[in-house]
Amino acid sequence: MNTKVFRINDLEQYCKALIQFSSDTINPNNIEQNIDEYISLGQVISLVKSKSKLKKGRTYISEKNHDKLLDIVTDMIYGAGLAKLAGQNIIECAWDSEKNEMIFWKD
Repeated sequence: MNTKVFRINDLEQYCKALIQFSSDTINPNNIEQNIDEYISLGQVISLVKSKSKLKKGRTYISEKNHDKLLDIVTDMIYGAGLAKLAGQNIIECAWDSEKNEMIFWKD
């Protein structure tokens, strides 16, 4: 099976679109929020650069890596939101050594 590959013409615009799509996935009702509090453009640009290829000065990304990036960015926004709620004492959190992950709950 051949994987489709796409050229990214404008890296910054592509990254902004990833952030917007991921944000809309988590927040489909478009409740006002400052997405910069959850993820930065610089973080996403670094991620995209790590998952894409540069050939002859142009950036290319496979469909598979594009899909992975959407998942990663969505998870980062979601995780930052949970951390923010925990920091405001709205929810509780702790490290679960058995699962090797952070867990969250509401009392």
